[in-house]
Amino acid sequence: MDIYDNGKSTLIEGLSRDARHEAGDVRARARQQAEERIQYARRQADTIMHKAEATANTQAQAIMDRARSDANVEIKRMRLAARKQLLDGLIEAVRHSLARQVGADSYRRLLLDWVVEAVRGLDDDKPTIHSSRWEQPILDKSFVDEVQRLCREHGRTVTLAVAKDENNSEQGITLVAADGRQAYNNRVATRMLRREREINNRLQYLIFPESSE
Repeated sequence: MDIYDNGKSTLIEGLSRDARHEAGDVRARARQQAEERIQYARRQADTIMHKAEATANTQAQAIMDRARSDANVEIKRMRLAARKQLLDGLIEAVRHSLARQVGADSYRRLLLDWVVEAVRGLDDDKPTIHSSRWEQPILDKSFVDEVQRLCREHGRTVTLAVAKDENNSEQGITLVAADGRQAYNNRVATRMLRREREINNRLQYLIFPESSE
């Protein structure tokens, strides 16, 4: 082999070594880049999964909160409906109970208290008592005299008249001033309305004691 051939062989071997070395570097860089891309992809995947999980958790929490809110609204609605039903039943029961007592002595004393209360609440010295037709027999002269006596004991001097309301069926009394411009309503229905809040609160405690704690 001549010098040219030797030189050529040497050059080829050198190029081959350089090529193999370069190829090794390329493969190493390729593996590194591939690994980096894989790690990047994993990080992206983890990020996406975390975001998805956080979103899913947020959505789930929102659904639970909405469900709790809807449940609370429904519970309140049911409580109000139950309380109203009991209140209406209670008012009706009181009306029937008082209606049955009209002829009793205890009812006469009750009317005395209601008329005296009305006199104290109405600024008039010559008012007229209005009642239902069933209660009018109770409002005789002795009744009027007793009311006036009780009023004097409370520092009020009044002269009472009794109206003849033949068509009035609403139980209880209304005291009307002489000029007709003022009145103190002590009808059964009105008295119940005045105490409706107190009755409601009592029913709330009796039905749902845990909500009153």
